[in-house]
Amino acid sequence: MENNKITFHKRPIPILAEYRPMYQIAIVVLVLKYCCRGNTAGLQKLHLFSWCLSSENNMTTFKTLFENEFKNKMPHWTISPTLNRALNYALADNICELTTNHKYKLTLKGIDFANKIVANGDLFIHEKAFMVEIGKQITDEMVEKLTLKIR
Repeated sequence: MENNKITFHKRPIPILAEYRPMYQIAIVVLVLKYCCRGNTAGLQKLHLFSWCLSSENNMTTFKTLFENEFKNKMPHWTISPTLNRALNYALADNICELTTNHKYKLTLKGIDFANKIVANGDLFIHEKAFMVEIGKQITDEMVEKLTLKIR
């Protein structure tokens, strides 16, 4: 600080892929495509799947719970501000839209984006395999019940 001036210097910093909006948007479109009926889901479901897809351990934990019909205790999953920000960008870029009952739904642009990700065999290999295995069996109502179970 010289002469009573305040200055800021922008410094480049590395950001993990998981914290980049485009990465999270890609996760959202894949979840909506693979795991949601009508390509539509509530916010809690998107946060649950975002948590699942954030690590191999979380995917394994969720698969085990799913196979045991969620009889064991559900671990707390995170609510990610990064996902919320990515959803705002996805809405602004018309990749998804909000339905009248406040659920996120893929638009034609979002479906096209999801199909491009699916067509690329090098992207999200483990995540896509997990989502194919789980499929569209987890409903928003089930997520609501799981949320109540962890409280």
